[in-house]
Amino acid sequence: MIQPIHGQEHIVKYAEKTMSEGRFPHTLLLSGKAGYGLFPLGLFLAQKIMCTTSNEKPCQVCANCGKIRDLQHPDVHLFFPTSKADESTADKMSAFREMAKNSTYFDYTDWLEWIARDSKSLNINKSIVNEINRSFSFKAFEGGRRVFIIWGAEYLGNEGNKLLKIIEEPPEGAYVILMAENRQALLTTILSRCQTLLLKPLQTDDLLRVLGKTSTPEVIRTIQLAEGDVRRAQHLFGDDKNKFHPHWLHYMRSAFKGNPTESLSLCTSLANEGKEFGRQFFRYGLYLVSMMLKSAMSIPMDADESIEKLARLLTYTDLEALNDRLQKDFVHVNRNANLKLLYASQHLWITEMFRKRKKSIART
Repeated sequence: MIQPIHGQEHIVKYAEKTMSEGRFPHTLLLSGKAGYGLFPLGLFLAQKIMCTTSNEKPCQVCANCGKIRDLQHPDVHLFFPTSKADESTADKMSAFREMAKNSTYFDYTDWLEWIARDSKSLNINKSIVNEINRSFSFKAFEGGRRVFIIWGAEYLGNEGNKLLKIIEEPPEGAYVILMAENRQALLTTILSRCQTLLLKPLQTDDLLRVLGKTSTPEVIRTIQLAEGDVRRAQHLFGDDKNKFHPHWLHYMRSAFKGNPTESLSLCTSLANEGKEFGRQFFRYGLYLVSMMLKSAMSIPMDADESIEKLARLLTYTDLEALNDRLQKDFVHVNRNANLKLLYASQHLWITEMFRKRKKSIART
């Protein structure tokens, strides 16, 4: 399950140094995209804490390393969001282990689709928070250290206030590792109590190693489009079309047409898909705009013809503005904005951008 850690050497070196000096933080926040290796890095650090050898890095052969690799260690407690209000992590642990065996670079959408295709959102509910608090009262099964991992920490919401005491001062021998793709969605009261380490995008050589690809001009062009994200690269090398691509083409074409009734219907339909869909929709939109910007700058790439056509409809300045708008709206999605209003506002903004562009062309 745990692959070699690529691209995050700064965090690995930090862990090695602070542990050797006896000052590794008892509460740590790892923040970065799932495709940067968020979950495997968290498990790697748990192994580092619990490994019974004296090696600088986890040995991967001792009993502790093996149990953590299989998500089976009794003193490494894992918590994550679920899709139902009364559902605990214990209820879904088997499913989580199964997903983690399938891929280590999974994200929240992968998890939601794995457990509940008919559900729209994830949440670390009251039951899970109570479960976390109870686990801290247990004694170590093996009489040593304990590690508490919270994957998807941004889903704590206000319930996170109930964990402030243990986050600020864990019991003797206990370590807390929070993982979040979007640390800005965490309560400031939690952020202020954590040592935060930011993951970096992977370099081209690291992506080649993770993906098992040979360096060819075509492979390098595709990897550059992934922008250091293994999940994105896996999709780009995949056989099936990204499910968000047709949604975005329809979204942009509708904005170009500027029909209010069609726009409202489309935005309502997208909003009904829920928050997790919205996060991935805007993330793919950012990726799409990045390719349009490359097309506008005549950078060679294997782009869809539809992308090149869209790029020709807008100026480079327009595309930069669209990128900024999507960045801001992505943050709003993570902060539980009203999705229908968010889509409608953005769609109207894009429609107005197209209208101004048409007017400018007509004058020339």
